[in-house]
Amino acid sequence: MANKAFNMNIVIPVSSANMWILNETILYVKRNIRHKKIIIVGSASLQQKCEKISDICFMDEDKMLEGLSFQTVKQAVKHRNLHAVKRTGWYFQQFLKLGYARVCDEEEYLVWDADTIPLKRLAMSRRDGRLFFDVKSEYHLPYFKTIQTLLPDLRIRETGFSFISEHMVLRKEIVLSLLNKIEENDNIPGQIYWEKIINAIERSELPRSGFSEFETYGQFVLNFYKDEYLIRRIPALRNGELYLRKDFTEADLKWAAKSFDIISFEGRGKFYKYEFLWNGKLRKIISLKTVVWLDEMFFPSHKLIKDVRRVKR
Repeated sequence: MANKAFNMNIVIPVSSANMWILNETILYVKRNIRHKKIIIVGSASLQQKCEKISDICFMDEDKMLEGLSFQTVKQAVKHRNLHAVKRTGWYFQQFLKLGYARVCDEEEYLVWDADTIPLKRLAMSRRDGRLFFDVKSEYHLPYFKTIQTLLPDLRIRETGFSFISEHMVLRKEIVLSLLNKIEENDNIPGQIYWEKIINAIERSELPRSGFSEFETYGQFVLNFYKDEYLIRRIPALRNGELYLRKDFTEADLKWAAKSFDIISFEGRGKFYKYEFLWNGKLRKIISLKTVVWLDEMFFPSHKLIKDVRRVKR
């Protein structure tokens, strides 16, 4: 059986905050994930820099879908809660990831975070066509409250894991069905899916994290398309900036790859200077996984992934 998902488009939303790592991300994505095209989605101000990277396509984020732009999202967020304006970009990127389904010419597409590097070769689907959900251990109640408001007929599934991840393979047909379901909810103000999402988030949660595109999509799949995906857990490190220098080398990433399949740098440039970890001799006797374990034991605040709590009905 031919599996088109082995050769899909990869969509990478970018912002000025993660441009510093984009070249390395693209390099390793090309090396470790089979794909047709790599599409960078960002503001027009970043186009010239992005197009210096070979073999990529650039898409202006404000021109992907009619009516969806940074400014229109900002105005909608501002109208609901002035204090949430600073989160405009965070919500906007999620709307872009889902909205891409309406312009995509492939059956599936892979969304990949610009600050995340795949350290090893990764398959995103099986030969039988089923796609992988790479899940984590995290839980944030406001996400599920928003899901229930958007999709009142959907039953929240207690899973023991979270769909929140640095990447996700999205099936176009399923995303379109999800967006249509949201837009059919006449109890929420707005016409387009992203307007309804903003209006579905509790006003007090809007300045924080009131919606997750991946958690919403994952729960939707569990309800209506569960046979099309398989659950997978892969070793991933979200706060790589604690352990690697900002100007990390290929040797640094090879050491990290002995412990993890994926490494992300979510600290926005706030790197800890654990210079002793740069010692090549030390790395021969201690793994990054062990270092992370010791660090999180002595400094619990460094642990980004929280324990899972079951969804309360």
